[in-house]
Amino acid sequence: LVVIIVGVVLAVLLLSGPSKADYKAAGEKLNDVIKVYNETSTSLSYVSTSETKSSLESTRKKLASTKEEVNNQLTEIGKMKAVTGDKEVREKYDALKNKLGKFNDAIDAFDEVYGKILPAVADFSDSSNSSNISTLESAVKKARQDLKGADIKNEHNKKFVKDFTAQLEKLEEMLPKVAEMKSDYKKYDSNYISDFYDTLTAIQKTAREWSSGLQKIAEEGEIKSELNDLGIILADKVNK
Repeated sequence: LVVIIVGVVLAVLLLSGPSKADYKAAGEKLNDVIKVYNETSTSLSYVSTSETKSSLESTRKKLASTKEEVNNQLTEIGKMKAVTGDKEVREKYDALKNKLGKFNDAIDAFDEVYGKILPAVADFSDSSNSSNISTLESAVKKARQDLKGADIKNEHNKKFVKDFTAQLEKLEEMLPKVAEMKSDYKKYDSNYISDFYDTLTAIQKTAREWSSGLQKIAEEGEIKSELNDLGIILADKVNK
């Protein structure tokens, strides 16, 4: 009889849904994920070429750490009873997990931005308004070489690097003649200078389009809404 009673009790426990404590535990773990996510989300929405190389590397490492922690923590949450034992919570969790691929893609794209692209163009950005042609020429050459050697996987970043390096190459070819005209006004060629400034304008346009595309990638990888939806339903279950 004791064996039968114990068996019935165990069956009831196994079949029962999550308790308030289960929902609370999942909610607390999710809050940790949201905190980590919020601390780095601005790095996916604002890119500055004025940051130092050490600052860029720090941001890159922070994003990589966030990606790992968010993925690992959400996997753990998916195993918790609040998720496995409640269909409504599971639906919110699945919606979040389904968006995670886009989030990871965005992190990987910005990993290239902070780790490979911005460090390569930093000196060029600093020198682009310099009146010293020699300084600009050196910066253009270095940026072009660094970008050409960068291993870029993301298609949007890859297109930017291809277009940008081609424009830098043209600029590099033009600078010696611009330097000549600067030192000897008799050699001034208005058509050539016009073409030179058109090239600079094209470079700026390419950079703006790239930045705009990155914003779109970041928006597609945004998981704030899904995190909040899961957090709300877990809180509702605790307070029910």
